[in-house]
Amino acid sequence: DYKNNKKGVKKVALISGPPGIGKTSIAHILLKEHGYKILEHNSSDIRGKKNIHEILKRTLTHRNIVEMFQGGEQKLGIVMDEIDTLCSGGDRGGMSEFLSIIKSDISYQKNTKSIKRKKKEVINLYNPIICTYNDFTDKKLKELKKYSIHVSFSKPSKYDLEKIIDKIIKGENLNIDCDAKILLTISAEGDIRRLINLLYDIYIVVGNKTITSDIVIKQKKVFSEKDCDIQLFESV
Repeated sequence: DYKNNKKGVKKVALISGPPGIGKTSIAHILLKEHGYKILEHNSSDIRGKKNIHEILKRTLTHRNIVEMFQGGEQKLGIVMDEIDTLCSGGDRGGMSEFLSIIKSDISYQKNTKSIKRKKKEVINLYNPIICTYNDFTDKKLKELKKYSIHVSFSKPSKYDLEKIIDKIIKGENLNIDCDAKILLTISAEGDIRRLINLLYDIYIVVGNKTITSDIVIKQKKVFSEKDCDIQLFESV
């Protein structure tokens, strides 16, 4: 829809869900699959009204020099990771500015013929923007949802995690017993990234030896328990 300039397409895609389940990876896969050059920004590093304005303006006017010399132009896809951090801390102007940019672009696109606003005053969002976040509690995030396509990911089940373990074990030519596999799915606490890190640490210790439940228990002590912030919707 972005590539075909379909009218009324929402400017932003929001991907939400618990930490470590692959939100940013999915954003990269989607943009890469559709031929976009990917620029990623971590929202925790660009807080503040001025930073958001300058970075989006610079990003959306960026051109790939190599592509220009080749006579073409590769479109940009933007990933804004941890967008919820724009609503935390002392400076919350970043989210307000982000919303302002989206609203002004929507207004400009709807009223191009009737308004006299100069184009250079508007940051046009002709590029897909994918934002990721962990929870949805701030009212400004709820407002952003109005202008976005929202996709919510849930935690992977123990069965899902077991399939991931099988894939890694097969790819790395490792051996694991059944009890160890069950312990790993429990220790991961629904976090794919945590599972991969735990498996990697075990591999560093045991090499190509069979991974047993005793080895998992011993290595798990190095990992602290995950602090899970359960939201109201999940609690209910």
